[in-house]
Amino acid sequence: MGLQSRLAFEAVLHGKASRRDVLGVVQATLLTGFITEAGHGLLELGFIRQVEDEVLSILHSGEKDATWEFSEALLTSLRQIINEHDRQLRETRLGIVIAAVQKLDRRIASSSSKLSAA
Repeated sequence: MGLQSRLAFEAVLHGKASRRDVLGVVQATLLTGFITEAGHGLLELGFIRQVEDEVLSILHSGEKDATWEFSEALLTSLRQIINEHDRQLRETRLGIVIAAVQKLDRRIASSSSKLSAA
């Protein structure tokens, strides 16, 4: 999980991101937020949520034209998120990580069902 998010971030960083890479960065950002909510984060939750909003916006706009453009400021913030994500995966109890992954899965399922209904 950590290696995938790191590779996705590197693709984004070098302007070679695919939809899959952007999804990887989005998922890592969401998981970092969920684990932080559970009390195992070193970054401010408000900061993580702001980055979440920005990367989700890029994902949604990129879905239309397959263009994935990240500002330098966002890349700097994402570097902090990805580093925190790596730290959390190394240091957080597995049960907390599993709960965060399950929460991510529910959010994805909820988003998918909303799109199907539209």
